[in-house]
Amino acid sequence: MADPIPEPVFDALMARAGITLDPEGRASVLGASSLFMALIERLHTPGSVAVEPAPVFAPRRDGK
Repeated sequence: MADPIPEPVFDALMARAGITLDPEGRASVLGASSLFMALIERLHTPGSVAVEPAPVFAPRRDGK
């Protein structure tokens, strides 16, 4: 699993977004940040063409 967001970076991101959290909310979101980072890593990992779904549209060849 990915590492959690470092606390100074987390605080800077929250400040930049204008989000104010109470200590309990901050701890909760910071604790889940490793899950966010794992999701980001998964989304940015290049996939093979083999994992793409097959096309469902087959054009007609008779011109109609």
